[in-house]
Amino acid sequence: MVLQWTPPLEAAGGVYKVCVVAQDDAPSAASRCFTFEVKRCMYCTDSESLSHVATRFRTSWLQIWSSNDPEWVTAHADSLSASNVQAWAATEHPHKLERGRLIRLGPVYRTRDEHEMEELAQRFGTTIWALLELNPDLAELAEVNAPIPKGQEICVLPGICSAAPGMAMDGA
Repeated sequence: MVLQWTPPLEAAGGVYKVCVVAQDDAPSAASRCFTFEVKRCMYCTDSESLSHVATRFRTSWLQIWSSNDPEWVTAHADSLSASNVQAWAATEHPHKLERGRLIRLGPVYRTRDEHEMEELAQRFGTTIWALLELNPDLAELAEVNAPIPKGQEICVLPGICSAAPGMAMDGA
């Protein structure tokens, strides 16, 4: 029996416990439970291009490409191997990503203090909406205008490939 689950984006940052029961015709059964932690800022490809993934997450292909350098893949080889997924490294062909490759969308920021959502959006050159899209579990905090607690992990796609307000893209 193979149990396979590809978590949706909304599952990012969550820990899930799944229990399965195996039973045959005899009156015996066995159960086993597994715990899964869904990492933030990770995406499993579906035979698409890097540009397509970037468009889906409203970022630049360069943001994603630079987040998947071979050194990062090497540094995380043990945890990637344990999860039984193959990571994509930026040196491979970005025009078509193989189905089922794990890519890193961007950095995960861990708050050092309490922060307002607007403060983090400004710091990283993004929007509150973009932060909430990548971190749907923070929507409840945003609804009541509560600060993000110290130690909270947040997926951030900083505006590194866009002009700062008031600047022309060509540097003129």
